[in-house]
Amino acid sequence: MRKATDVDDTSPELLSILQAHKKELVLPSFNHEIAWELGTLLRARFIKEKVPSGHSAAIQIRAFPEGHLKHASILFATTVGSVPPGIGSLVAGKANVVKWSGTSTYLTRTRFKSAGIDLAEFGLTSPEYFMHGGGFPVRLANHPTPVAVIVVSGMPSQAEDHQLIVDTLVEYLPSLQKV
Repeated sequence: MRKATDVDDTSPELLSILQAHKKELVLPSFNHEIAWELGTLLRARFIKEKVPSGHSAAIQIRAFPEGHLKHASILFATTVGSVPPGIGSLVAGKANVVKWSGTSTYLTRTRFKSAGIDLAEFGLTSPEYFMHGGGFPVRLANHPTPVAVIVVSGMPSQAEDHQLIVDTLVEYLPSLQKV
């Protein structure tokens, strides 16, 4: 699977790479245990790859509200290193974009940017909506909309925020197929 970090933000190939991530990274099931395992893997991967360079990040997995629930349930949350003030608003803003669009924040941003559209045109303004890579939908094979969102914020680039999630899902998905 091609990586978002393999191409520049302005590359015409980026859109097809991000669409492939959306299509291929679908889970057969999702629950609290899976959220915890994914979150733990994301944290470990981040520590291995980025902490030696002095980077910090916030990682969160939240389920989207269903029916009577008004707020998303946070299933996993951690910070690594010294994250800047306000990172919680960025994480929530990315989650809101995924909930609104049904796709990753990086794919939404790339689509909008290529079409010359600004989120504000839809009344979706920062900090409530933050269209920067690092929000990724948890999609199930037989469910029409995402059931949760994985958010990484704080990497050196939005492509790296996005790719940390993708690499972790690629590593983790085979273990779910065996169940």
